[in-house]
Amino acid sequence: MADMAAACHLSPSQFHARLKAEIGLTPMAYLCRMRMERARRLLLGGRASVLEVALQVGYQSASAFSAAYRQRFGANPSEERGRVRRA
Repeated sequence: MADMAAACHLSPSQFHARLKAEIGLTPMAYLCRMRMERARRLLLGGRASVLEVALQVGYQSASAFSAAYRQRFGANPSEERGRVRRA
C-alpha cells in the first residue's frame, strides 16, 4: 500500500482516506476486489487451472484462493467455470 500511496504522492493514511472517500473501499478491499475480478476473467475466459489462476493473482494455494473466490462470488471457481461452459 505504501508504494501505491507514494505513486499518488500521498502518505499511506492520506491514500487510505482518499480511496475510502472516493470509492467506498479501503485500499486492501479494493486490491482484493481487483484480484478477484481478474481471477474471474482468467477462469472464465481461458484454460488455466484453478491453481494457475490462483498463483497469477497472488495466492499461494488453490484452497486459499477458492475460499476467497467463494466468499466474493458465492461459488467455487471450478463450479462457476463448469456452469459457464455448460451454458
